[in-house]
Formats: sequence, structure tokens, C-alpha cells
Amino acid sequence: MAVIAIDAMGGDHAPGAIVAGARLAHEEGIDVVLVGRPDAIGSVESSRGTIPVESASEVIEFDDDPGRAIREKRDASVVVAS
Repeated sequence: MAVIAIDAMGGDHAPGAIVAGARLAHEEGIDVVLVGRPDAIGSVESSRGTIPVESASEVIEFDDDPGRAIREKRDASVVVAS
């Protein structure tokens, strides 16, 4: 089965809402990895064990130019997740 990478830093209520959704998916048997700032995400446990966190130090902000941000923020969570 494939592992789904989730940008934990993207969204209006990130990372809390994203982590909660990832935990629910993991508990349903979907293999996920969270991508983002480990200090903001923390350790994420579900009934199936610990969800891995892949470190990404940058975040593309809402007002960033999308193309430029992808090229310049190589360690952004959405770039690392892809």
C-alpha cells in the first residue's frame, strides 16, 4: 500500500487540524507521513502507533507568489511532501 505524505503546515488551522485528520486516517488503516516543522507538529500517536514526521523547515505563506515560492523555498513542507 502507498504511503500518503501530508503537508502538516498548510491550511487555516495548521498544524492542529491537519494532524487530527492524519491521526483519523492512520487509525482507519491508511499509512501517512506528516511533513513540516517537527517542533510545531510534535509526536503524533494513533491506535496503530506513531505517525512519522518528515522535517521541512520552511512554509509557503498565503501571500507568497506560488511559482517563486516553489523555486526558492526548497525546504517548504509542500515541496518536501511532493
